[in-house]
Amino acid sequence: MNNVTGDVAVLLGQGDCTFRKADEYDSPSASIAAGDLNGDGRADLVIYTGELQVRLNQGGGKFGPPMEAPVGAGTFGIAIGDLDGDGDNDVAVTSQYSSNVGVYKNDGSGTLTFIKAYLPGNGPRGIVMVDVDLDNDLDLAVTNTLDHTMSVLRNGGDATFDDIQTYETGEYPSGIAAADLDGDGKPDLAVADSGYTKSISVFRNYGGGNFADREPYLTGMSSSGIVAADLDGDGKPELSVSGDTTGKVRVFHNTSTPQNLSFEALPDYFVGSGAWSIVAADLDNNGWMDLAVGNYYSDNLSVLLNQGQGILAPAAHYPAGDQPVSIATADLDNDGRPDLTLSNRSTAVTVFLNTCMQ
Repeated sequence: MNNVTGDVAVLLGQGDCTFRKADEYDSPSASIAAGDLNGDGRADLVIYTGELQVRLNQGGGKFGPPMEAPVGAGTFGIAIGDLDGDGDNDVAVTSQYSSNVGVYKNDGSGTLTFIKAYLPGNGPRGIVMVDVDLDNDLDLAVTNTLDHTMSVLRNGGDATFDDIQTYETGEYPSGIAAADLDGDGKPDLAVADSGYTKSISVFRNYGGGNFADREPYLTGMSSSGIVAADLDGDGKPELSVSGDTTGKVRVFHNTSTPQNLSFEALPDYFVGSGAWSIVAADLDNNGWMDLAVGNYYSDNLSVLLNQGQGILAPAAHYPAGDQPVSIATADLDNDGRPDLTLSNRSTAVTVFLNTCMQ
């Protein structure tokens, strides 16, 4: 996700497993997410540009003019999902400077209406939608950067989130990821701590959407982005963390058993300077999950392709806009391959279309 205003870029992947830089959209932005908002089967973009902006996918990875909705200051996190069970994807955002989480209802056409703001903690930043209590509606989990906490906002079933529980993290939590990490059927949470603790915080869900205290794992770096994805094909999601100052990605191999979390750090992978955001997808369609990172200071995109069994090839780099701060992945041109899009703080949104062949 992006931290400040900037542009968004979309990159499409190419047949030799490179990514083709496609269109750019003049939307200086601080965060970006992708999901189908108008029910046409194509992934649209939601961008923070000072306003909350929706760009509908016109087909072929091209996007229409912006539709805007008001939003709190300093929006860093955007999540997309059906919060009220009506079949349309809604939107929730974290606004760090306004210290709230805003919920927006989708009328089915991609038009968003602000419903309510919630106050989970001081400086909410990262956000994820996940059914933590297994009651068949999506809840919210957010990081509160200035409180050094994480909050879980349970969905009342109608996109209301009055039940809020808060847990201590490491210093200045940033990104957040959700997955069943210990194989017990309940989604757990993992947080990247960007402060001097140089750690990630992992929270085990012990039932009913309640979480045990944090289990810290040292990263050796200040971390911004985190993603949960099974890299080695053993059915257990690894945790991959991007370091915003070191230009590294560290993968934590998952050795957990039911109701017992356990991870071991693997050697680092070098990407670019200011690796603020990270996503996972099978970019080359070889059955293994790959990683992609937006690098704020080196103004580029790094792609680490999985060669099998969780062994990542050295990063391939692609020029992006100025200061990319947020990254999202989705099949933007409906060719069956995940594409990438970056929001850039000082320029535009960039789209990279995937043309990898496997």
